[in-house]
Amino acid sequence: MTVYIEFVIIDNLVITGFIALVSYRVLRVAASKKRIACASITATAVAVFYPFLAVHIVWLILIRIVLGTVLSLILFYKKAKLLRGAAVFLGTTFAVAGLTFMIGFIFIGDAAAALITPLDFPIGGAVLILAVVYYPIKRLVRSVAKARVINDYNYDFELTVFDRCIKAKGFMDSGNLLCDQSSGLPVVVAGATLSMQLLTEEQLLLILTGHEKEVCKSARYMEVGTIGKDGKILLIKPKKFMVFLQDGANILREVMLGLSFNDLGGMEALLSPMVVG
Repeated sequence: MTVYIEFVIIDNLVITGFIALVSYRVLRVAASKKRIACASITATAVAVFYPFLAVHIVWLILIRIVLGTVLSLILFYKKAKLLRGAAVFLGTTFAVAGLTFMIGFIFIGDAAAALITPLDFPIGGAVLILAVVYYPIKRLVRSVAKARVINDYNYDFELTVFDRCIKAKGFMDSGNLLCDQSSGLPVVVAGATLSMQLLTEEQLLLILTGHEKEVCKSARYMEVGTIGKDGKILLIKPKKFMVFLQDGANILREVMLGLSFNDLGGMEALLSPMVVG
């Protein structure tokens, strides 16, 4: 049975990278693409020349020990406890070797032959194909699930302020329990995009220069610890605020509007549970 150098390269690059990635996951540390690539290339370089080394078996074993030490240093030095990382890497290597033996036994049908006879296809290539198929599907499933969750908490609403009526979409944030201390009303936080739609250039200039009272006599700032870099939002009382529920019902609420000139993670507004419920 012929052994192709391409198979050796593919197997060692992919499988060493796979073992390193699994080791990082087991150790619960962030995977380093640069370290994984460096370790895979190093292991592959040794694997290519390893069969041509006409030395005593003891030297071959020492070479493997040195290689394992070098790979552990590449992967875990100053990233995880070195001995623990090496142990996890070694254990994962044994597990993958056992899996490789099982695959060989299934195709060859003989345990002794499976230990020494190479397969006619690179196992690393099969792993690579599975990864190419798996990761896009995983991302798609996650994005669909995330979109469903976000959609369940998105509500259309209509807002009338400064004699302007605007329809927008808000995200019901269960952690947004902001209430105006003076009126006791829940606060709907408008992000930068929505705030800019509500204000004229003149009104925006007045607010930015500290003349917000000229925009709205009851306007006042509220200190907030989690929204906006400046730690405050401008409160004004809208003339009308209506939420459109998914079952077709409408809820007219008394609320305070908090103008924030910072991005809210791509959302137009944050709604309080007290507004929706």
